[in-house]
Amino acid sequence: MKRLAELQRELSAALRSPRPIWQDDGTRALADRVVRGQPRLSAARQLELYREQFFFRHLDAVAEDFPALVEALGWDAFEEVTTAYLAAHPPTSFSLRDLAARLPDFLEGRAAPAAVDLARLEWALVEAFDAADAPPIDAAKVTAAGDALDRATITLDASLTLLALGAPVHEVRERLAGGEATALPEARPTWLVVYRRELDLDWREVPPLAHAALSALSRGLPLSDALDEVAARCAPDELGTLEAEIGGWFRQWVADGWIRDVTLP
Repeated sequence: MKRLAELQRELSAALRSPRPIWQDDGTRALADRVVRGQPRLSAARQLELYREQFFFRHLDAVAEDFPALVEALGWDAFEEVTTAYLAAHPPTSFSLRDLAARLPDFLEGRAAPAAVDLARLEWALVEAFDAADAPPIDAAKVTAAGDALDRATITLDASLTLLALGAPVHEVRERLAGGEATALPEARPTWLVVYRRELDLDWREVPPLAHAALSALSRGLPLSDALDEVAARCAPDELGTLEAEIGGWFRQWVADGWIRDVTLP
């Protein structure tokens, strides 16, 4: 059994190698030892078929989750960086669902900042798709809270992801859906909310103060404390905007299903 386990580890490492089997003396010798060659296909070439399928299957799985990133980078660049990613972070589960979970972080320093942001957006969409369902909030509950609402803890929908980005990369996804060119956009600070509504995935660009308020609420701060935190970071000319807009934002968040519950003290 020990020998079998050692052989399995050797084969696993060989099949996850970014280099073809015949280009490495060690893996070529391994193939000659454990694979029966044939006149038309050497042992190394036979084992190489499995190594290629490992990468092709996993490349396809990653590409399926990051279609805009593929288009923006081009297939060759995407294949190169994803192959390096798979070599550094091979699958650890029978499920491919989390295969690319670490890809956005891996792209840091290896791709343009806008490409990293685009990967973050597309992974947020994957997570939103799989997020738990929750019943809509009863709007009457919010109305009945009255003045106590200020001290309430707000539960946001499980599908929500808040992204602070350096470029409006959601426009790449929108252009892709419309069949247009998908070059990466110019830098511009962008605050996005990614979410699922019923079976539809979506995103919305929101003002930075609204994004900051949602972020504070997502950390479990009571509403008044969340707004105090945002106000403390506001420039003097932004305080009026926060006071004027927060009521409308809150009503919109309820209507959109972003707020799922209100827990009164």
